Amino acid sequence: MKTIKLAALASLFVSQMAAALPCDGFEIKLKNDLADDLLVTKIKLHGGKLSPGGIQKLDSKTEQVFTVNNTTNLPMTGELVFHTITLPSKTVKIHFNLANTGLGCSYADTSPASDYSVAASGSLNQLNYTIYNR
Repeated sequence: MKTIKLAALASLFVSQMAAALPCDGFEIKLKNDLADDLLVTKIKLHGGKLSPGGIQKLDSKTEQVFTVNNTTNLPMTGELVFHTITLPSKTVKIHFNLANTGLGCSYADTSPASDYSVAASGSLNQLNYTIYNR
């Protein structure tokens, strides 16, 4: 009887580990290299959740980390929109795609042109964005 319980417990543990998708825990690091503070006015990820959510302030010369959670096994599309606090307000848009792969989470940057430049880099489970003045 103990063997059956142990086998059932091991099976449950393995199935839970397999259910965790590679993009859960993926980090998106944003660095504001501007002299202006930015407001994060839109945080969206279709096929998952980014946290922290809601309107955030990204101070000048600081970094913010967003973590991907509750992902699906489908390709995901994300969008972050920032506005400067000073007037005239300028906009920065970041668009990206995430996909669960066998080894981890892959990304593709699809950001449109914005008022400030955005540089993207990263590795298999992390994406780094730097916002800077052209």
